[in-house]
Amino acid sequence: MSYWPDQRPQQPPTGGWSYPQEDVASERTARLTLTLLAASFAVLVVGLVVFFTVKTLRQNDEASPSPVVSGPAGTTPEQAAKVAGGIGPPAGADVVTYGKARKEALAAATGDRIAIVSFWNYTTETKAKALVADAEIMALMAAAPGGQPAVVTSPLSAWVTAQTAEARTERDEVNKLIATVQEPQFKADYRARVDELTKLINSIKPTGDLVFGLVVRAPATTLQALQTKAEIRIVDVGPTGEPEAKPIYRGLRPEENSKANEPSTRPA
Repeated sequence: MSYWPDQRPQQPPTGGWSYPQEDVASERTARLTLTLLAASFAVLVVGLVVFFTVKTLRQNDEASPSPVVSGPAGTTPEQAAKVAGGIGPPAGADVVTYGKARKEALAAATGDRIAIVSFWNYTTETKAKALVADAEIMALMAAAPGGQPAVVTSPLSAWVTAQTAEARTERDEVNKLIATVQEPQFKADYRARVDELTKLINSIKPTGDLVFGLVVRAPATTLQALQTKAEIRIVDVGPTGEPEAKPIYRGLRPEENSKANEPSTRPA
């Protein structure tokens, strides 16, 4: 009998048939290839899950409310303020445009209104209250050198005590950081912050020039008269004479010349 090439039968050993070594190697190679493909596919799936999860989180973060109110082209600073709620310009609003719109609103106001009276310069609590003697004072607006602006409803002396304590605590923490860093720029930044805090601690006093505005309630005619005083920058009138459940008040500090809340702190 004759056979075609590669068709010759192989004699099995006693234990049964054996496969050629090249066939076994091919099978192992195929299994390894399939394993690697499966692993690559799993990595790809995990990567896609991570990618879309991060993308979704970022989109949610971008959709979250921000202190800086922006809107479509044509949105006025006054409209942005309504979106932000409360009384006063939101961060980033053009100061000149906002001021002009609010003066027009004040001229048209009637009845009792809550308003924020902002001054051209920092002054003492006594002088600030004297400027609005005919109005009910609901809160002070104050800022220490190098500090954040605040609406103060407690006695100014208590607020000063709290500010001083916070500044001392922060200064102690920053001093600890200085000893742990080697980068020269970081050290310089930390030391600059220590200098600012020291200046705040040494300069903030209840009788000092800390007040840049007042929250008041008065008839519209009284508020309109206040706007004519040289010391008063703007009388930002609210829609009613009753405070909201959680009132929001934003005054204009003397250093805010272009955009509201720029700079975010009073210069040291």
